Amino acid sequence: MEDPEALDQIDAIAAVDGIDSLFIGRGDLTAAFGDESADPPAVRQAVERITAAARAAGKSISVYAANGKEAAWLKELGASTFVVSSDQGFLRAGALAGLADVKARIAPPA
Repeated sequence: MEDPEALDQIDAIAAVDGIDSLFIGRGDLTAAFGDESADPPAVRQAVERITAAARAAGKSISVYAANGKEAAWLKELGASTFVVSSDQGFLRAGALAGLADVKARIAPPA
């Protein structure tokens, strides 16, 4: 679910036979709403609406979770499938950790 216009039809979408899970693309929803803040209220409300429709239709909820706090919130809403980070996210985290290790070992004494 990545399109704000689809929210008006979310109950019908969730009820379609053959759909086993609703994947909520919060990044794409954020872009579609035109709000670049970290946690836009409109997206948060959309996620709550989508998860309610999925639960009512007996469908699983799949989400992207950037961290444990997001995952816990989404689990409370009924999410059961989590995509954690991305290949770019893991590469960035590894590169930053490697750089921090090198800097810590070669930095001049204070």
